[in-house]
Amino acid sequence: MRQQEVWKEERERGISKMSGLLKFITCGSVDDGKSTLIGHILYDSKLLYADQEKALELDSKVGSRGGAIDYSLLLDGLMAEREQGITIDVAYRYFTTDKRSFIVADTPGHEEYTRNMAVGASFADLAVILIDATQGVLIQTRRHARICALMGINSFVFAVNKMDLVDYSKERFDEIEKQIQELAGELNLQTIQIIPVSATEGDNVTKKSDAIDWYEGPTLLSYLEDVDVAEDSHEKGFYMPVQRVCRPDHTFRGFQGQVENGNIHVGDELTTLPSNEKAKVKSIYVGDKDSKEAKKGQPVTIQLDREVDVSRGCVLTVDSGVKTASTLTATILWMDDDELFRGKNFFFKLGTKTIPCSVTEISYAVDVNTGEKKDVKNLAKNEIAKKYNIKTGEAIWQAKQKCPDLITVPPHFDLYKRFSKMARRIYSEYTDKIEPFGLDEAWLDVTDNKNMNGKEIALEINRRIKQELGITVSIGVSFNKIFAKFGSDYKKPDAITEITRENYRDIVWNCPAKDLLYVGRATGRKLESIGIYTIGDIATADVTLLRSYLGKWGDLIYGFANGYDSSPVAHMNENSEVKSIGNSTTTPKDMVTFNDVKQVIFVLCDSVCRRMREQGFMAKTVCITIRDNELMSFNRQHTTEIHTNLTKDITNTAIELFKKSYKMEKALRSIGVSVTDFIHDDQPHQMSLLRDEKRLIQNEQLDKTLDRLKKRFGNYAVRPAVLLDDKELSDFNPKEDHTIHPVGYL
Repeated sequence: MRQQEVWKEERERGISKMSGLLKFITCGSVDDGKSTLIGHILYDSKLLYADQEKALELDSKVGSRGGAIDYSLLLDGLMAEREQGITIDVAYRYFTTDKRSFIVADTPGHEEYTRNMAVGASFADLAVILIDATQGVLIQTRRHARICALMGINSFVFAVNKMDLVDYSKERFDEIEKQIQELAGELNLQTIQIIPVSATEGDNVTKKSDAIDWYEGPTLLSYLEDVDVAEDSHEKGFYMPVQRVCRPDHTFRGFQGQVENGNIHVGDELTTLPSNEKAKVKSIYVGDKDSKEAKKGQPVTIQLDREVDVSRGCVLTVDSGVKTASTLTATILWMDDDELFRGKNFFFKLGTKTIPCSVTEISYAVDVNTGEKKDVKNLAKNEIAKKYNIKTGEAIWQAKQKCPDLITVPPHFDLYKRFSKMARRIYSEYTDKIEPFGLDEAWLDVTDNKNMNGKEIALEINRRIKQELGITVSIGVSFNKIFAKFGSDYKKPDAITEITRENYRDIVWNCPAKDLLYVGRATGRKLESIGIYTIGDIATADVTLLRSYLGKWGDLIYGFANGYDSSPVAHMNENSEVKSIGNSTTTPKDMVTFNDVKQVIFVLCDSVCRRMREQGFMAKTVCITIRDNELMSFNRQHTTEIHTNLTKDITNTAIELFKKSYKMEKALRSIGVSVTDFIHDDQPHQMSLLRDEKRLIQNEQLDKTLDRLKKRFGNYAVRPAVLLDDKELSDFNPKEDHTIHPVGYL
């Protein structure tokens, strides 16, 4: 008993010495050493299990440091990150030293993943910003510092890393320190500490460095253990948002929540908002313990001496100055895929209450790199593209004319397909009803799963894909395919949206009409011409009006908007009836001559015919779709006398159809070829009396031989000479890269 008392005393003494939990974020530019720094702290502090340490040492032997310990591997755990050598997602780690507990968010440095970095900053009390000593303060350094300040972080550590690469030069450190001080003044940063470190060598990370003997300040870890990040609250009084109304029986009605500021005592008179009623505190429960008072940060249940109009989302207050208002001015970081504009509708989460709202004014936009305030009418995620008026669907050469410094990244379709297969392998563990919708999406019907409901399955799939594949996924859970697809697009990235029969009007109907599946630009323009702007407008419109403007498509989208879609999810490997097969392409440069067009048609027809032969089809109708460089488009079709899947037949038909339909008055941007009116190639069909049967058999054998060669040796193993005239136009593989997945609801 005596020994237990000693242990208890020592434990309590240790707890009293601790400075409390510190939540911090590491950020900076690409390859500044963020993951290495945190990994070194965990390793040096002996905060790893024996198997983790052994695994790290083994992984490092085949790593990038020639067998030396690669500390970044402790945090860069995602597959894609290991392959690229960078951090993509936010990696959270919890660890404890003798003096403090920590949660650290290791965030991406690349500009493309700034949104993920902002998510990490939103939870943190302190930011550790790494600066490469060989580079100094970069644009990305400024961007991350500004975002951290915007997210309410007041304490900053600037770790000047890679000092070993500048021979631990004090002069270089002083230069960078001057740059940091200028940045801190520009952003009005409250508390800063500048520390020279080497993450790979461990200098000034957990222990003082002999190589940096000119530095007299703390090590990074010791500073983090001792720093006080408590905010000087300028708020007064008591207030508590109501999280829940507790009513176990008719004798008790308590209001539950967390005290956000001040203290409350039994007998105090408080005010309820927004009802503005007065009542006295009858009893207070902290957890399940009866108490006379409650303090800031405590979860409490408060019982009042009389009945008041209070529900979830209301606020209890005493002399706090909290007010009700109909408008709010806020500074936000806009990283959504859609634009923010005046009049846009939202659901606003305020404390524990969710209320509908709309944007009334955008005062200005702040350049995250320079801090410059700019007059804007809307906010877009990609301000650079917006600035240069670069639009989706433009040819690369046109985009480069607008923005000469444009950097393009080649697609990796083999990688996309590999990850798609791995994702569908995970899906198959929960259901055999899986219907692909393009390369990166699929519908799952999990109603027959008796072990888990849809939301639980979505959460588990979301977690597994992050852990096993190293990528994020957004999931929609709903009672039909249309709303499930809508939910998957509603919040990105890494989100789960559940749309039920009870809430779909609140979630779906407030969104723009174009967000509904199969409402494209042309349909959207027609809807706007008759005053229909939202999905709710479609759902409540006169269906005869929709039908008069859109034909049977009006009935379809009306049903979709109202949740009437009842189309089933196909089983795995189940082939739905194919209505057409086609491929299209937007060329890397405009097609200005007939020969240009001819080359592209050759490639497209070869793909379409190979796909027909693979699926055992023959077609009778050929359709071409054309779009010029002013984005005007049209389509033409021709029905032949016989069914065929010969490349020569389809190509000649498409070329003749084009020659009859278009005079090359304007340069062309894109072209597509599709075929329909199918029969199976093994069923009896009409033959032409005018065709040479022997030559027909030869052409069939030739096509099959070429198919085998291309399947074995690749798409470019055998090519007609016409495709060698301009490889910039003809060097693409639509069969592999641009397969259209047919989906039919009619």
